[in-house]
Amino acid sequence: MIPDLMLPKGKKKIEAWAIDIHEAIDKYYSSYFTTQREKDFLNYNFFNGVIDKGQFEYVTDTHGNSNPARLVNYPVIKKMVELLVGEWVSSPMTFDVHLVNADAVNKKFDQKVNLIFDALIRPYRQELEKMAGIKLGEDTMGLEIPEHIEDFMNRNFRENTEDVVTNGISYLVHKYGLKDIFKRGLYDFAITAKQFYRVDIVNNDPLPRRIDPRNMIYDVHTDVDDLSKSEWVAEQRWMSVSEIVQEYRHDLKKEDISFLNDLRKKPESQYASAFTDAHHWFKFNDNMLSHVRVVTAEWKAIKTVKVKESHNKYNPTKPFFKFLSDDYKEKKNENIKKIEVIEVWEATRIGPDLYLRVKPSDFMVTREEWGYQETPLSYVGSIMHNIDGVTFSFVDLMKQIAILYDITMYNIELIMQRSAGKAVVYDVAQIPGGMEIDDVIYQAKNHGFIWINTAQEGSQLRNSFNQFASVDFTMSNSLTQLINLKMMLERTIETITGLNEARMGAGKSDAPVGTTEAQIGQSSKITQSFYHAHMQLLEKVMTRMTDLMKKAWAGRKKFNFPLGEVGAKWIELLASEDLSMNDYAIYIKNSIKDQRDKQTIVSLAEAALRGGQIGFLDLVKMVNVDSASDAQKILERSIRATEKANQEMQQKQMEMQQQAAQQQAQVQGEKNKILHGANQTRVQAARIAGEAKVRAEEVEQDGKRKYRDHDSVRTMDEQAFQQEVLGQEEQPGLIEMSQEKLANNE
Repeated sequence: MIPDLMLPKGKKKIEAWAIDIHEAIDKYYSSYFTTQREKDFLNYNFFNGVIDKGQFEYVTDTHGNSNPARLVNYPVIKKMVELLVGEWVSSPMTFDVHLVNADAVNKKFDQKVNLIFDALIRPYRQELEKMAGIKLGEDTMGLEIPEHIEDFMNRNFRENTEDVVTNGISYLVHKYGLKDIFKRGLYDFAITAKQFYRVDIVNNDPLPRRIDPRNMIYDVHTDVDDLSKSEWVAEQRWMSVSEIVQEYRHDLKKEDISFLNDLRKKPESQYASAFTDAHHWFKFNDNMLSHVRVVTAEWKAIKTVKVKESHNKYNPTKPFFKFLSDDYKEKKNENIKKIEVIEVWEATRIGPDLYLRVKPSDFMVTREEWGYQETPLSYVGSIMHNIDGVTFSFVDLMKQIAILYDITMYNIELIMQRSAGKAVVYDVAQIPGGMEIDDVIYQAKNHGFIWINTAQEGSQLRNSFNQFASVDFTMSNSLTQLINLKMMLERTIETITGLNEARMGAGKSDAPVGTTEAQIGQSSKITQSFYHAHMQLLEKVMTRMTDLMKKAWAGRKKFNFPLGEVGAKWIELLASEDLSMNDYAIYIKNSIKDQRDKQTIVSLAEAALRGGQIGFLDLVKMVNVDSASDAQKILERSIRATEKANQEMQQKQMEMQQQAAQQQAQVQGEKNKILHGANQTRVQAARIAGEAKVRAEEVEQDGKRKYRDHDSVRTMDEQAFQQEVLGQEEQPGLIEMSQEKLANNE
C-alpha cells in the first residue's frame, strides 16, 4: 500500500514519509508490473529478431532428436513498424503556439477589434481629424490592414511572446535533435503501446529525455491513457558510477562520491555479505561492478497552507489571496483560510542505501486554468489502448501471425534439407565378389551400372531377381502448400494492421491510379489513431517545455538561435512579466495527413500552372514549404495575383481599345474634313475651270471676230503704207517683219 500522500508536519517526519513512499512505489517492480514488463521485454526481443528457441522445441524436436533445420525469426514485424516510423520521420514537424490565459486572449481580441476599427475608419481618418481638430493617432500596431481580418488573426497574426516561444521551440528542436528523440519514442509506441518522457531544465534549456517503457511504473486508472493523471510515477535506470557522479554531482556529498568509487573496487563476492539482495541493485561484468540501479520517484503530495483573503475594490467577486508561512501569526480582523494545494515531491535512491533529492520538485509549474488544485509531474507519457490495464501494441497485433510465419519458414527449410533426389534400394547381398559397397556406388555414379553376380556361390537370386527398387526423395507437393501458407500469412498481417501493399509502395504497376489512392486512403484511416495519439503526446511534451521556458529564459536579454536551413534569428526575449506571466499551448499538425494534403495541393497547382492561373516560381515555392496550409496560402495568393493581373490587363486592353477607337475616329474625322475640303476645292476648281472655259471660248470667238475685222483693216493699211510710205519694191523686209509681229500679237 502507498502511504498517505498528505504532507506531514515536521522536517524529520517529512523525510521519513518521503522515503516510505519511495520504497512502497519501488515494490511495484516486483509485484504488480511484473507481467506487463515481461511482455514489453518479449516484444522488444521479437522486434529485434531475438526469440526463445526453447518455446519452439515442440516444432524443432522429434522424440528428443533435433531436426536438420534452423528456426529463426524473420523480420516481418520490423518492416511494418519501420514503415510507420519512416512515414513520420520523412514528414516535417510543424506546430503553432497560442496564448491560452484569459488576459492574453483578451489582449489579442482587443487587437483584433482595433484592426477592424482602423479598417473601418481609415477612409474617413483625414476628414474626421479636420472636423474634430485632433489627430487620431497611428494605425493599430503599425500593421498594414489585411484584406481578411478574421482569417489573418486566426492563421497569421502572432503576439510578440508567441513569436518568441515559436522560435525558441524551433531552436531547441534543431539544437538538440528532438525529432530523433521523438522517433525513438515512436518505436516504443509501436512495440509496447507506451511512450514516456521526462521534461526538465538542463543547462538552462527545457529539454525532454526519452524513457524506456520497460523501466517505468505508474499509477494510472484503467481506460485512462494520459500519464499526467497519475498520482505517482517511478523510473528505474541502470547507470555506471561515472554517469551517476556526472548527473548528480550537485547533490552528492564528498563521502557519497567516495562510497561510489569504493564500490567499483570491490569484487562481486563481497557484495553478498555487504548488501541485502545485492543482485537486485548491482550488475557485474567479469566479477567487477558495471552498473548500479537508480530509482527516481515523483508523486503529488497534498499540502495544507494558510491564505489571507483581501477585498478587491475593483472586482468584489474576485478577492485577493496571499500565501502565508506556516508560522504566520494571525492579526486582528484578518481573514485567514486554510486550503489544500498540490505539491510535487521527488526522491532518488542510488543502490540500496543512498537517497538524494528528497524534496519538492524544482520544476513545478502552474497555470491560470488549473488554479492550485493541479500541478503536473515532470513525467509526460501515454499508454495507448489502456483497456482493463492491459496494453495492446502493433507488435502484439502481429506477434502470433509472425510466430506462425517463422514456423512455416522452418518447415520449408526442413523440406529443402531433406530433398536429395531419388535413391536406390540395394541389398548388400548382391555385392559381387571382390567388390565393396563403395565400389558399387562408384560404378553406379560414374558408369551408370550396378554390378551384381547371380551365379556366385551362395546366391539365391538366379531365378528370382527382377529389378532394383527406388525411393523418391525429391521435394514433395507439401512445399507448394507451405509457400501458399507463407503468402497467406503475409496477407493476413497486412489485413490486421491495415498496412497494405499500396501503402508500402509495392502495389501492382498496372493497377488504376484511383484504386491505388483508395487503398492508401483506407490504410491511412486505420493507422490514424496511432499517429493521433503520438501527436497529442508531443503537444503535451512541448507545452511543458514552454512552461519551463518561462523559468529558464524569461528576463534574459538576447539569444542567437541558429535554426539550420531557415537561417539565424536574433530573438530578444521580453521582460519577465511579458514572457513568464502568459500560458501557452502547442498544437502540432498531423504531419502524415498534412503531407498528403500538400501533395494534393501541389497536384492542383500543376493543373493551375498549365491553365495559366499561377506562375512557375509559385509552384516551386509550394514544393519547398513544409505544410499544406503554407502551400495553400501560396496557391491562394498566386491565383489572386494572377486574377488581379488579368483584370488589370483586361482593363488596360479595354482602355487601349477605347483610345485606339478614339484615335481612329479622330483620324477619320480629319480624313473626312480633308476629303470634304478636297471635294470643295475640286468643285470650285471645276466651276472656275468651266467658267474659264466659257470665258475662253467667248474670248476666242471675240478675238477671232476682231481678228477678222482687224485683218481686213491691216491688209488695207499695209497696202496703203507700202504704197504711200515705203514703196512696195524698195523695202520688202520691213513689210515681212511687220506681218510677223502682227501674227504673234494675234
